[in-house]
Amino acid sequence: MRKKILCMVCKWCEVTTSVLRVKTRIIERDDDLSFLYPILLPSKHYLTECLIREYHLKYCHAGVQILAAKLRLQYWIFSSKRNIRSCVSRCVVCKRFTAKSVDYSTYTAAPLDRVRERGTLR
Repeated sequence: MRKKILCMVCKWCEVTTSVLRVKTRIIERDDDLSFLYPILLPSKHYLTECLIREYHLKYCHAGVQILAAKLRLQYWIFSSKRNIRSCVSRCVVCKRFTAKSVDYSTYTAAPLDRVRERGTLR
Protein backbone atom coordinates (compact mmCIF):
# COMPACT_ATOMS: atom_id res chain seq x y z
CA MET A 1 0.00 0.00 0.00
CA ARG A 2 2.74 2.46 0.96
CA LYS A 3 4.77 1.69 -2.17
CA LYS A 4 1.70 2.27 -4.29
CA ILE A 5 1.02 5.64 -2.67
CA LEU A 6 4.68 6.65 -2.92
CA CYS A 7 4.77 5.70 -6.61
CA MET A 8 1.65 7.78 -7.24
CA VAL A 9 3.16 10.76 -5.43
CA CYS A 10 6.60 10.34 -7.02
CA LYS A 11 5.14 11.04 -10.44
CA TRP A 12 5.18 14.67 -9.37
CA CYS A 13 8.40 14.52 -7.31
CA GLU A 14 11.78 15.95 -7.98
CA VAL A 15 14.91 15.23 -6.01
CA THR A 16 17.18 18.17 -5.23
CA THR A 17 19.96 18.19 -2.66
CA SER A 18 18.85 14.80 -1.27
CA VAL A 19 15.50 16.28 -0.16
CA LEU A 20 12.40 14.85 -1.74
CA ARG A 21 10.06 17.64 -2.85
CA VAL A 22 6.59 17.33 -4.35
CA LYS A 23 5.15 19.55 -7.06
CA THR A 24 1.80 21.06 -6.17
CA ARG A 25 -0.95 21.86 -8.60
CA ILE A 26 -0.49 25.57 -7.95
CA ILE A 27 2.59 26.09 -10.12
CA GLU A 28 1.37 29.19 -11.95
CA ARG A 29 1.15 31.17 -8.71
CA ASP A 30 4.01 33.53 -7.89
CA ASP A 31 4.94 32.25 -4.41
CA ASP A 32 7.80 30.78 -2.35
CA LEU A 33 9.46 27.63 -3.62
CA SER A 34 8.73 25.95 -0.28
CA PHE A 35 5.01 26.46 -0.94
CA LEU A 36 5.14 25.36 -4.58
CA TYR A 37 7.39 22.37 -3.84
CA PRO A 38 6.79 21.18 -0.25
CA ILE A 39 9.19 18.71 1.37
CA LEU A 40 7.90 15.14 1.48
CA LEU A 41 8.09 13.59 4.97
CA PRO A 42 7.25 10.05 6.12
CA SER A 43 4.35 9.55 8.50
CA LYS A 44 6.02 7.61 11.32
CA HIS A 45 9.44 9.17 11.67
CA TYR A 46 11.14 10.83 14.62
CA LEU A 47 11.94 13.96 12.60
CA THR A 48 8.30 14.35 11.61
CA GLU A 49 7.13 14.03 15.22
CA CYS A 50 9.73 16.56 16.39
CA LEU A 51 8.64 18.98 13.67
CA ILE A 52 4.98 18.65 14.65
CA ARG A 53 5.85 19.15 18.33
CA GLU A 54 7.92 22.23 17.49
CA TYR A 55 5.09 23.80 15.51
CA HIS A 56 2.64 22.87 18.30
CA LEU A 57 4.73 24.79 20.83
CA LYS A 58 5.55 27.63 18.41
CA TYR A 59 1.87 28.34 17.80
CA CYS A 60 0.93 28.22 21.51
CA HIS A 61 -0.47 24.68 21.69
CA ALA A 62 -2.58 25.07 18.57
CA GLY A 63 -5.09 22.41 17.59
CA VAL A 64 -5.05 19.88 14.79
CA GLN A 65 -6.61 22.10 12.10
CA ILE A 66 -4.28 25.05 12.66
CA LEU A 67 -1.18 22.85 12.81
CA ALA A 68 -2.18 21.04 9.63
CA ALA A 69 -2.63 24.36 7.81
CA LYS A 70 0.71 25.74 9.04
CA LEU A 71 2.64 22.57 8.23
CA ARG A 72 1.13 22.26 4.75
CA LEU A 73 2.76 25.55 3.76
CA GLN A 74 6.20 23.90 3.74
CA TYR A 75 5.79 20.14 4.23
CA TRP A 76 3.80 17.28 2.77
CA ILE A 77 3.38 14.65 5.51
CA PHE A 78 1.75 11.31 4.77
CA SER A 79 -1.39 10.91 6.93
CA SER A 80 -0.64 14.25 8.54
CA LYS A 81 -3.92 14.66 10.43
CA ARG A 82 -3.45 11.34 12.23
CA ASN A 83 0.13 12.22 13.22
CA ILE A 84 -0.79 15.72 14.35
CA ARG A 85 -3.73 14.37 16.37
CA SER A 86 -1.50 11.84 18.14
CA CYS A 87 1.15 14.47 18.96
CA VAL A 88 -1.44 16.92 20.29
CA SER A 89 -3.10 14.20 22.37
CA ARG A 90 0.27 13.36 23.98
CA CYS A 91 0.88 17.00 24.99
CA VAL A 92 0.66 17.28 28.79
CA VAL A 93 -0.29 20.96 28.82
CA CYS A 94 -3.14 20.39 26.37
CA LYS A 95 -4.38 17.42 28.38
CA ARG A 96 -4.43 19.54 31.52
CA PHE A 97 -6.55 22.30 30.03
CA THR A 98 -8.97 19.99 28.22
CA ALA A 99 -9.58 17.77 31.25
CA LYS A 100 -13.15 17.56 32.50
CA SER A 101 -13.94 18.43 36.09
CA VAL A 102 -15.39 15.77 38.35
CA ASP A 103 -19.15 15.88 38.87
CA TYR A 104 -19.74 14.98 42.50
CA SER A 105 -23.53 14.91 42.16
CA THR A 106 -23.39 11.46 40.55
CA TYR A 107 -21.62 9.87 43.52
CA THR A 108 -23.74 7.99 46.02
CA ALA A 109 -23.44 8.30 49.78
CA ALA A 110 -21.01 6.02 51.61
CA PRO A 111 -22.52 2.85 53.15
CA LEU A 112 -23.66 3.04 56.78
CA ASP A 113 -21.07 0.51 58.06
CA ARG A 114 -18.27 2.73 56.75
CA VAL A 115 -19.64 5.88 58.32
CA ARG A 116 -20.49 4.48 61.79
CA GLU A 117 -17.93 5.14 64.50
CA ARG A 118 -16.27 2.10 66.04
CA GLY A 119 -13.94 1.49 68.88
CA THR A 120 -10.19 1.60 68.44
CA LEU A 121 -8.24 -1.50 67.59
CA ARG A 122 -6.55 -3.13 70.55
